[in-house]
Amino acid sequence: MTARDYFENVRDAVKEYNTAVIIRTYGRSHQAAFGRSSDISDPTAQRYAELAEADAVIEQCKPIVDEAELVIGGLRAIMTSTSRIADVLQMRYLELMSSKDVAKKLNISRQHERRIHAMGLQLFDSMGKAFLVEKGKKKKL
Repeated sequence: MTARDYFENVRDAVKEYNTAVIIRTYGRSHQAAFGRSSDISDPTAQRYAELAEADAVIEQCKPIVDEAELVIGGLRAIMTSTSRIADVLQMRYLELMSSKDVAKKLNISRQHERRIHAMGLQLFDSMGKAFLVEKGKKKKL
């Protein structure tokens, strides 16, 4: 799996996770993203079904998000010059920010943000996920 594929999968997991947390907290009426109507007429039973579905999504997505945090932590642990690379990847894939918003927050041009992003993907591809996860675990300790 390429870095781009990996991080796109991470972005999808973060979106699903965030949606599930909103449903878990406020109920389906606050989140139209799931967009399904229920066949359950009892509001209490319906809420329990929503909670069970949200919990299943959270359980599925949390390991993906946690691993991505370790990968980004691994990039930070390697050397200080990759800190900005890690920042860009974190903002783009874990915080779901657009390229434009990342560039604005870091006070850099969009072109420079894209170069940093590409370097991050290249680092991931050259070092491998397992290596970065291990470095991230060590940094966390």
